[in-house]
Amino acid sequence: MKAKKQIDPFSGLMKVMKVIASGNNDELRKDAFTDKFNNITIDTCIAFDTETWETGINKKDKWVIVEQYDDKDDAIKGHKKWIKLLKKNPKEKLIDINVWG
Repeated sequence: MKAKKQIDPFSGLMKVMKVIASGNNDELRKDAFTDKFNNITIDTCIAFDTETWETGINKKDKWVIVEQYDDKDDAIKGHKKWIKLLKKNPKEKLIDINVWG
């Protein structure tokens, strides 16, 4: 799956640095959904760099962005889908959607 919204690495880095410099990421994380089980973390939020809803999954200390969504409702559905999938098959291979191209 390809990212719905890609961002060039320089712009992405600048947006991330801006959030870090401000010290305030609460606004973008206020609607985040996070679930943890079997050493897996599934996190869905509006990403700093793309400003798009995304689901990231952390397995073995490696984050993979697996999906983007058009709105919060789709993000909730996608988040639940990934929980169900990974509870059923925790060894499911994750494919990064390559947000930064």
